[in-house]
Amino acid sequence: MRVVRILSAILPLVLSVISCSVKEDRQFCPCLLTIDFTKARDERYMPASAWDNGLIVEVFSMGQIICKEIYRLENVSNLETLQVDRGDVTVVCIAGLDRASMSMKDISTPSGNQSDHLYVFSEAVSCREETAFVYADMYKQYTDVHVREALNGPDQRISFDGFSLIARSRSNPLDIIFRKASEGVFECELDRQEDGYLGFSMPRQHDRSVTIEMYRPDGSRAGVIPLAQKMTEAGYDWDAISLGDVYVTVDMAALRFYVSVEGWNDNIIGDISL
Repeated sequence: MRVVRILSAILPLVLSVISCSVKEDRQFCPCLLTIDFTKARDERYMPASAWDNGLIVEVFSMGQIICKEIYRLENVSNLETLQVDRGDVTVVCIAGLDRASMSMKDISTPSGNQSDHLYVFSEAVSCREETAFVYADMYKQYTDVHVREALNGPDQRISFDGFSLIARSRSNPLDIIFRKASEGVFECELDRQEDGYLGFSMPRQHDRSVTIEMYRPDGSRAGVIPLAQKMTEAGYDWDAISLGDVYVTVDMAALRFYVSVEGWNDNIIGDISL
């Protein structure tokens, strides 16, 4: 009986100690971070081709990557859960990475290459509790520029055939956390597309400096299109969270060009500089 009384007295104390220990230990348990990829898997928001090389998820804390995963469209679920250390983090998702190089938080387009068709999401998330949740809404970080010739000029013989068109700007690389471009060199040659347009994809711009330089077959410069200036006049939103596309019509005979922003009806006229 005496033993029973002693056990009855100390049992609540033992349970109390165990309870405190369990509670205390849980403070050091990782946070279960759930990412919602529902929109990322929906082609209305991001094309399936952006998944070709996988969707990269990086979780940053204090400037360092503490968790990294790569998901494929064929096996990713709408909801995926990661274990991350407790604290305040930044979740970054990148899709469409191809020729560009990635170093920590920067994505750089190699000289001579067009921009990858990048889609990026980034958001600060509190992971101080046992669970956290974030929606991965992917945003387009490139601009497709489509360039065609005006065929109703007085000299039908003037043509892009044999010409080289080079796009240049001072924007490279892209900071994936803040979705901002830094100062650097971007340069690529326009290629001919299936629809007859010439075109290129440019990354998000730092200072709205992009131009298109035209060169004759002998290497002499035929003119310069101050593209950025007229894109601005046409209402292009350089700071949009998801970038739009642009159409350019070039009249070589009149040394003029016309710019329109996707979804707008207005054409802005500009002069080609010699």
